[in-house]
Amino acid sequence: MSRSVLLAESPIPDTGKSLLLSEHKDKFSIVIPGRGELINSRVHGSEKALAELAWEPA
Repeated sequence: MSRSVLLAESPIPDTGKSLLLSEHKDKFSIVIPGRGELINSRVHGSEKALAELAWEPA
């Protein structure tokens, strides 16, 4: 059974959480533990949704 490999980790300011970049076979994903997957290399709609969230007024 193949496991995911953690490639990088970056802290998210003021949250105590980190973004995790992982590779599983030929798939890459960015995850926030406890929140789920944000982006992966197989589904491209998530990039657009994340960009739209970043541009929403506060």
